[in-house]
Amino acid sequence: MKIFLTVFFITVTTSTFGQNNLKCILLDSKDSTAIQFAVVKLTDISRNTLTNHIGEFSFQLPDNLKELHFEISALGIRDTITYNPKYNGIEKIYAKKTQFNLKAVSVVGLSAKEIVLKAISLIPVNYTDSSFASFSFFRHYEKVNGKFKNLIEAQAVVMFKVSTSNNLFTTKNAFAIQQMRRSNFSYAITDLKYGRDGFSTLLEQEPVYNLASSSLAPVALYDYSMHFDTVNKSDDYIINYTCDAFSSDNHGIDNIAEARMLGECRESGTIVIDRNSFAFKKIERNAFRNKGFLYPKNNNWLRPSLNYYMNFIDGKLISEYTKVEGKWFLKRICREYTHEYYKGGSNSKEFTITEVNEWYADSVTHFITADLIGKFYSSVDLPSYSYSYNKNRWSQEAHPFYFFNKHDIYTDLEKKTTIEQQFLSNGK
Repeated sequence: MKIFLTVFFITVTTSTFGQNNLKCILLDSKDSTAIQFAVVKLTDISRNTLTNHIGEFSFQLPDNLKELHFEISALGIRDTITYNPKYNGIEKIYAKKTQFNLKAVSVVGLSAKEIVLKAISLIPVNYTDSSFASFSFFRHYEKVNGKFKNLIEAQAVVMFKVSTSNNLFTTKNAFAIQQMRRSNFSYAITDLKYGRDGFSTLLEQEPVYNLASSSLAPVALYDYSMHFDTVNKSDDYIINYTCDAFSSDNHGIDNIAEARMLGECRESGTIVIDRNSFAFKKIERNAFRNKGFLYPKNNNWLRPSLNYYMNFIDGKLISEYTKVEGKWFLKRICREYTHEYYKGGSNSKEFTITEVNEWYADSVTHFITADLIGKFYSSVDLPSYSYSYNKNRWSQEAHPFYFFNKHDIYTDLEKKTTIEQQFLSNGK
C-alpha cells in the first residue's frame, strides 16, 4: 500500500538562502582512523546525522553560526566537541575514544550490539554490489473483520538495481509479471485503492539494502536494548532486541517521517547472524502501537474522502537470506500489519483490516534472457493488473502461506464460488 495517509493542516516553509554546507570527516584523535556509523548531534540546530562507511557527514547550516557544538556517540565514544568551521572542503573533527583497562589474562567477547554493528559493517563484503534478477513468487491477501479476502498470487521476475555510495548499498526495483491469478477483489474502504502497490512497498522494507530506514539503521541501535538468546541453542548468533522509543515499521504509510508519528509504536525483534561470516541470515521485527499515542494534526485520516480515520494495532516483518556462490541473497520476506478504521462523526469502529504480503525467491541470476527485455516496470498495481489465467502454469504447489492457514483462507474465499472459477473469470 502506497500513500493513503498524508499530513494536512501543516505547512512547512524552508529557505535555501543564507546557508552553508558543512562537510566533515570524523576521526579518532589517537590514530586518525575514520569513525564509521557514529551518531553526530549538532546541538546548535538540534539535528542528528550519521557518519558513513568512511566517517564522513554533513550539515546545512545558517551562515550566522561561527562556533559549533557536537555530541558524538558511537561504540566506545561519548564526546562533546566545540569546533569553529572554515567551510573549505572536508573538515576534520577529532573525537576521543574511551579507554578500557583490561587485565592481560582477560578475554572479552563482543556484546550483542557490537555483533550487530560488525555485521552491518560487513554488508558490502557479504552481499553483492552488482545488480541481479530474482525469479520469484508474490502473494497478497487481507483479513477484513475476521474474514479472508482479496487473494493475489504472481510469478514474477524482480530486478534489483544495486548502486553504492561510500560503500553503502541502495536499490531500485523493477518488476516483470510472468503469470498471475486473482480472487474476486473489492475494497472495504474506497480510499484504500489509491496508490496501492503492496509488491514494491514490501521489498522496500527489506533491511539490508534499505539500511537507513530499517531496524538495522546504526543511528537507531543506540536506543535498542540487545541481548543474546540463551534459550535457543544454535551455531549462529541469535540476538533479541527491544526499542520502546520508536519503530521502523511504517505499516503502509510511506510518508510516515513527515507525518510526525514518532512515538506511535514500539518495537521488538530477533536478529540471526552467521557466526563465521557475520552475515544476516534472518531478521524478525514486531511493532506494537502505544495505546496512549494521540495522532497529531489529524494526520491519521484517509484521503481523499476523509470519511475514516485509522489506528495502527500491530505489525510483523520477517526477512531471510541464503548464500549463493559466496554471496548472501534475500530468500523470502513476509509482512503483515493491522489497522482499525473508525467512521468520522460517529467515531464508531467499522473495520479491522490485516494486510498480508509475502515474497519468495526461487533463483537469482546476474543475467536475464532477451524475452524479458522491455517488460520491467517500476511498480505494478496487481489489484487492477490485466492477465490471462493459465491453470497449467500453476500445477506445482505454490509456497505455503506464512501467517495463516491455507484451509481457513480458502474457506472464506470460496463462500460463493470456487477459487479456480474466480481465477479464471478475473483473468479473461
